Amino acid sequence: MKEFFRRHEVRVEVGDLRRFAKVLIDDLGPVLEGYEFVLRLFDTEEQEAGLSEEVKGAVAENSVCIEAVSNKLHLPVVFEGTPLGLITAAPPQGRELPEGSAPFLPTLIRLSLEKILLYKINITDQETALYNEDYFRTYMSRKLEEAARQASEGGRLRPLSLGDQEDHPGLTVLLAEIALFDKLAAEHGRLEAARAVKALSRWLEEAAPQGSCLARLDKARLGLVLPHQNIRVAQDLADQVSHRSDQGDEKYLPRMRLAFGLANFPLDFVEAPGQGSSSDSDRDNLAELMMSKAELALDQALSDKGAPVFSFRDVLQRGGRVLQVLPYDRVVVNLGRMVGARVGQVFILSEAGKPEEVDYKGQVVLFDVRENFALGEVINLRSSISRVQPEDRLTLSQAGRGETSVGERSPEESLDPLLGVPDHQGFIRQMAEGMDGLDRFAVILIRVDEFDRYRKTMGHLESDRHLKGLYDLLLEDMPQEAPVGRFSTESLAVFCRGFEETEARTLAETWRDKISSRLRQTASFGLAVYPCGPYAPEDTLTNAQKALEHASFLGPASVAAFDSISLNISGDKLFEAGDLDGAILEYNQALKLNPDDLNVLNSLGVCYGYQKRPDLGLETFDRVLEKDPGNLMALYNRGFAYAMDGRPEEALESFRRAAEIEGEDFDVLFQIGKTALDLDLLNEALSSLTRASELESARPIVFRYLGQALVRAGSPEEAEDAFKAAVRHDPEDAPSLSQLGVLFMDRGSDLEVALSLTRQSVELDQTNGLFRQRLARALALIGDLEAAESEYKRALEMGTRTREALFELGRIV
Repeated sequence: MKEFFRRHEVRVEVGDLRRFAKVLIDDLGPVLEGYEFVLRLFDTEEQEAGLSEEVKGAVAENSVCIEAVSNKLHLPVVFEGTPLGLITAAPPQGRELPEGSAPFLPTLIRLSLEKILLYKINITDQETALYNEDYFRTYMSRKLEEAARQASEGGRLRPLSLGDQEDHPGLTVLLAEIALFDKLAAEHGRLEAARAVKALSRWLEEAAPQGSCLARLDKARLGLVLPHQNIRVAQDLADQVSHRSDQGDEKYLPRMRLAFGLANFPLDFVEAPGQGSSSDSDRDNLAELMMSKAELALDQALSDKGAPVFSFRDVLQRGGRVLQVLPYDRVVVNLGRMVGARVGQVFILSEAGKPEEVDYKGQVVLFDVRENFALGEVINLRSSISRVQPEDRLTLSQAGRGETSVGERSPEESLDPLLGVPDHQGFIRQMAEGMDGLDRFAVILIRVDEFDRYRKTMGHLESDRHLKGLYDLLLEDMPQEAPVGRFSTESLAVFCRGFEETEARTLAETWRDKISSRLRQTASFGLAVYPCGPYAPEDTLTNAQKALEHASFLGPASVAAFDSISLNISGDKLFEAGDLDGAILEYNQALKLNPDDLNVLNSLGVCYGYQKRPDLGLETFDRVLEKDPGNLMALYNRGFAYAMDGRPEEALESFRRAAEIEGEDFDVLFQIGKTALDLDLLNEALSSLTRASELESARPIVFRYLGQALVRAGSPEEAEDAFKAAVRHDPEDAPSLSQLGVLFMDRGSDLEVALSLTRQSVELDQTNGLFRQRLARALALIGDLEAAESEYKRALEMGTRTREALFELGRIV
């Protein structure tokens, strides 16, 4: 076995104990049943130097040290003569270590370390010592599963709420690659190319926050999983690493160009309801989708020399390229359904390699969107002599379809070759001509459910036959002289002159039932009519598309007519994508259709809250409560808005009213407890936080606040249990780790444990001066005055100028 380990040149290091501490503890558990374990890592020489002389001797000899009074065990963790850490094991009350078992514990720890080493070899890239791709994907799947559980429920409409800002912002994946790596290796040699990869891995490792997973995925590609981090953190990290490369940070390193691709969950999944499922296949699909989105962004960054960092959402916004120029002003572009491209989107067309403001050729409107590419039509050409070329750039425009003048083509040029009916642009043209002068009409969109999956499973020929059969079935009940068009790959559109909503819905339901009984694939229907509220005739087609999205929320074989719920769904998608202004616009339009839609009013207030406009938010929630005084969500959101506005007494009153309606709602109880704690109403805070912590829906953060309330109430032992629960559920809860360390210090025992806990809290949040002050206190208590002085000074530099910090620093000096 030793020969095997030597052959791989891999060692167990301190960082490995942090990753695989559970292996050590689990192996010791059966022998030391009921013991409480704390692992202290020797990251620096000072940490080892702070031990008592007796424990230092045990570490040097790799033997067990047993405290005479408490029977506490100190178990050195030593690999090949190098001390890596110390396990402190506290026995249950009244229990002693079985006689003669102490000499075997170092052997058990050594076997655990060898197990860790085998695991490390299995998941490690041998050249860079980073994780390999298998571990990277496994880790990402596990973290995505956690993030998915915290994400919003998919697939159905639900009220929005003002969320707690301490909730985790999902998960971000960063892919980094050295561009033209084969060329670099050919010019500079394999060894220099390997140096370049190692330099990139070192830069990423130094810039990545605690708890990230860095792996080598290919010879020149690295991957970084950033749990609980938003896309902004990943962008800043990529910019930092890119800057180091541009500045020649590494001496004699070959010049190289780096590219970065980023994707975030749930930000980049707002169009995919149901991602929160916990089945194995859904978890695997979610991980694969995440990688696909990050890879699309990376591919874009590799091809765009002027922009080394691309997020997945940037691909649609500014990463479009013309792939092929077709006859009749049509083009194939690199934007497909995968990156969020949709039929009807308009893009500014610019020459490749030139700034957009210098060279404006015209616009491209998409009329047929596939999974990985789309067909578009060139419109609004600036000059009749402009020529569209492959690699011309596309930038998403804010212009709507109604602002676009479509280029003229003969009817023969606008026919779908499969069905012989007008294609997307042909249908729009026919509709524009047909609605002129009409005072009433309807548009019905018909989409084959899960068409892409059917096409992939059955093949193109069978899916084409299916679409042809669907069209023939529609003709059986088609209104006379109703224009029909192929709106996209999987959908058809029908323009019904003189139809009211009742007639259009009856026709859609008739078609739906026939399709369900006679064809292999069901279809969903979205319909919109004119006149409709404030909308112009040309808005009806867009409204029908929103109704079709509404139908997708209802499930397969559904019919939805455009209404305030359609706009609510559209607004929610914009909200989830971070477009608060767009969401507010949609919600206000919905209220014009239905001023009494309480769900829309609530969502509007939430948007105002997130825009830091609590006055407008409160006004909106009050409108809900005027109509429905017992509306739980409005009461909760109003309380949160009061809290954001610095009015805790009014916030608490609103939360109390919400609790009268639903006394077992976690969010309501948690906010009552948190707000009461801020107001020093300890009894109410303890009661609410305790009830919240006992619910099945409890989130780990409640244990932190419960612990804080118990500390104030003078119950340190119960507070200790609460903080331990917080850390057990979330090992990266820095405030709970720090406060738990304080409790151990106040108790005057387990100072080594207190030091370990406060040190972990500082590692997790290095910007918190209070955590550093507590670490300094722990260092002083174990006698490491030099390190304590250093930490107190750093805490003061960070603005934590408390009496305690100044007094203790002066006392130490």
